[in-house]
Order: sequence, then structure tokens, then C-alpha cells
Amino acid sequence: MNTDENQRGTYAKVNGLDLYYEIHGSGQPLVLLPGGFMTMEAMGELVPQLAAARRIIGVELQGHGHTADIERPLRFEFMADDIAALIGHLGLEQADIFGFSLGGGVALQTAIRHPEVVRKQALASTPFKRAACASRTRWSSLLCLGAAKRTATWPVSRLLNSRCSRPRRMQAGTRHIMASSRAPNCSSRSSQNFSIHLCQRPAEVEERCA
Repeated sequence: MNTDENQRGTYAKVNGLDLYYEIHGSGQPLVLLPGGFMTMEAMGELVPQLAAARRIIGVELQGHGHTADIERPLRFEFMADDIAALIGHLGLEQADIFGFSLGGGVALQTAIRHPEVVRKQALASTPFKRAACASRTRWSSLLCLGAAKRTATWPVSRLLNSRCSRPRRMQAGTRHIMASSRAPNCSSRSSQNFSIHLCQRPAEVEERCA
């Protein structure tokens, strides 16, 4: 595919899911995983900045954007299996992964469950211990509902509603992920075949995955 076709995106059939992805730029592959309620479009200028030096494989996760939802729980583990399958679908032995927020949780589980396909990771706004997530309580659900109301008018929410096939289920599923306290616990993962970096600014993504 040429660059223009890639930027329009295409689908990979993985694990019963039609997973949408876009390819931008050329070079060493870097899988880009947006956060909850986000699409590739919502990642803004980060995409062309990274694509200046890397082959960016931008993915819209289950129930996000162009990727339709399926009758399967929204879990880090399942979405991580999708990413590993996509890397294999593209004929890659390994790839670097940059995950933001929810995408970072998926990235961590990809490395934990499929370390053979991950070279390096860069994470932003991502908890790496379960203690960083809200407990499974009514209070955490109320916090998530409040966040959904506050963000209803944000551009990213308008993108979700215009792109997502079942936005209400996706929102409910994301609240479930947050309330179920199932963030990947990586505190004991000090010796693996992959590297994990926590990023505080976009420029660090390329630095950490060099």
C-alpha cells in the first residue's frame, strides 16, 4: 500500500475482531495505542511527529473508532492478544509499542503475555501497579460516570460518538475496566526480553524506543 492508502486505514481479522489500523511513515515499526474513548485522529500531531522517523502502526482498539465492538468483555488481556496477533498479521517478528492511558495498559499486557513480539515500550499516563487504580466499589463507578459526563462535550467524545459503532457499550466497558482494578501489575517484572519506559512528554517516545 502507498502512504495515502495507509493513512485511510485498513482492517486485520484477529481473534474474531475486525481490528482497524493505519500505517504512517517508514522505518522501524512502532505500534501506537490510543487511550480510552480515543481514536487515531484524537492523537493529533503526535502521529506525524513520530512518523517522521518511524513506521507508525496506529490501532483503534475493540469498540473504539473504526473497530466495531464484539460480544467479548473489554479486558486488557484480550486487547493485548489482538495487538500480538496484529504484529504477526503484518509479518513482523517484533515491534516497539507506545501506549497512552488505556492503550498503555494494553501495551503492558502485550509484553507480559507475548514478550517475544515486543522489543521496547514507551508508556504515558499509564498505571503499572493495581494500587494506582480505583478499587471495585460503587465510588469508583460514580467517579467514572462523572468523568463521562464531564468529557461529553470534549472533541474526543464527539469523535467517539461519530466513529464508534456502539459508543454506549464501549463507555460502559471502559468504566468496567477502571472499576474492576485489573491494571497490569509489573512491579515484579524486572527481568524480561523487553524494556518498559514511562514517558512524561511526547518527545520521549522516540528517545526511549531508539
